[in-house]
Amino acid sequence: MASKKIARPTHSSAVFKLNNESPFDYLEAYNNLRTNVMFSLAGLDNEKKAVVVSSACPSECKSTLSSNLAISLAKLQHKVIIIDADLRRPTLHRIFGIKPDCGLSDILLNKSVENAIVGIPGLNLDFLPAGTIPPNPSELLSSKKFASFVAELEKIYDYIIIDTPPILAVSDALMLSNIAAGVLLSCRYKRTSHSDFAKTVEKLKFAQFPILGAAIVGQEDQSTTRVGGYYYSSDK
Repeated sequence: MASKKIARPTHSSAVFKLNNESPFDYLEAYNNLRTNVMFSLAGLDNEKKAVVVSSACPSECKSTLSSNLAISLAKLQHKVIIIDADLRRPTLHRIFGIKPDCGLSDILLNKSVENAIVGIPGLNLDFLPAGTIPPNPSELLSSKKFASFVAELEKIYDYIIIDTPPILAVSDALMLSNIAAGVLLSCRYKRTSHSDFAKTVEKLKFAQFPILGAAIVGQEDQSTTRVGGYYYSSDK
């Protein structure tokens, strides 16, 4: 298991990151999302602790959703780790203001992984950055090594949030159907189309990947963000 260090934040995307100064309705929206995700997981037949967060297409706020869900879960004193498994265009390190030395890809490629997992100060949250951009992201995420790594994390953490690339763009997220409890979809307000969402749901059903639900994330301007959500069973 990779060792952990406490991060020294540089610059973070404070507009998107949940904190004590966030508007009340913003906090409540993520509290409701957290509750729904927890109940959805409790209703599954498996005991997996990993939740994949993805979207249909790029620029649909999946990383905003995954980071704030992780923060919200950690606020309940759960042991939470968020993993940036978007090994193509990682963004979580910018949201958390971290300049990583190594990360997930380095672990999977058997490179030096000392201090790969970083503790986010003041958030009771651990973070595993994407690491060095590899030439074969899909192969790494579908490897037995990654499955074993997640299994080890499940012995330590209550929740494992995994941020992945968009589902209609690449197959990376679908590769995790055997290790994750389910997937939460981010839909951007006035951007995600009904047809793209429907195609994404069909891909997930074909992969037999349980759908925990979908959250609508809509940026109104540079200072406010709103979140809504609806949940459904993957067999509907």
